[in-house]
Amino acid sequence: MKIKYRILWFEDNKSWFETASRNISDFLDDNGFELEATRYDNAHQGIKYILSNCDYDLILMDLNLNGTHGDKIIEDIRNEDLFTEIIFYSQSDVQTIRATIRDKGIDGLYCTSRNTDEFEDKVTKIIRNTIKKVQDVNNMRGLVIAQTIDLENKIKEMLQKYFALESGSTLDDRRMELYNNICVKKKEQIEREKLIIETLTTGNIDSLLESNLLTSNNLYHALQSILKNDLKIINLKLDTVVTSEEKELWESKKLSITSLKEHLNRYDIEIIKLRNTLAHVTEKVNESGVPYLESRHNNGTSIIFDNATYIEIRKNLRSHTENLNSIYYNMFSDASTKEQAAPTIE
Repeated sequence: MKIKYRILWFEDNKSWFETASRNISDFLDDNGFELEATRYDNAHQGIKYILSNCDYDLILMDLNLNGTHGDKIIEDIRNEDLFTEIIFYSQSDVQTIRATIRDKGIDGLYCTSRNTDEFEDKVTKIIRNTIKKVQDVNNMRGLVIAQTIDLENKIKEMLQKYFALESGSTLDDRRMELYNNICVKKKEQIEREKLIIETLTTGNIDSLLESNLLTSNNLYHALQSILKNDLKIINLKLDTVVTSEEKELWESKKLSITSLKEHLNRYDIEIIKLRNTLAHVTEKVNESGVPYLESRHNNGTSIIFDNATYIEIRKNLRSHTENLNSIYYNMFSDASTKEQAAPTIE
């Protein structure tokens, strides 16, 4: 699921751009996305260079730019076989804009005036449409996962029925042999993993991570343990500091790490358990014909995954991404390595 919504924006009025982009950013934030707007006041660097720098979700184009016209840039963009949605706008009325586009023979554009309300209304509607496409892709991914689970459940059902057949000496022998083989194979798998773990106890973290034996839950608890250990060290420091300046410094560090750890506490429910739940969802359609995903708790209560849930999920993903980046920064905050060692998670 994409969290950043990327807009390529051709606009030479910086003040107008900042105001409009701020409002669009607020709209995207409400829908769980983060705006990443790249502004150009003309196309002097060349369309190939501009388009090669990012995969954009939407292109906004002012008709009148310093040194060139937006319709010329749009021609160049379409000539590069890029058919991302483009919104063409100008101080002129919409009919004039459409006439310009028609004369150029350019297809696949939306037009609006520069009027703030009209512009933002058109942009937010197009963004909603592109968001739906992203969600459709993720629904398909969810459907594939669900179908895989259905196939696994079908195999389980066949195994259960096979072992529940009426007793018979020959069949009983076969079933017992099969059951023992299943258990033996599982034991062999566990033993292989145990041997790998034993060899890794004298190895290093790189070897352990590369073995792919650690689950998401293992990784989560490992990071929790690191933060917990950091707090212990800070508490020991606080017991030994003498000056008020030192005490204030360590108290500040304790407050910061405590906040990060409390945020991380929600990772289990908001990320790991959510992912596991989504692996067992069923696609349904409500009375209005709107598709949604449904899962069930162990107690039988229904969990609905609709647009509001998608928004919450995106917000949680962004929130935990920012928190993990902050944890990384705090763990490796040596001034000489901050810029080189701290990657940003997208």
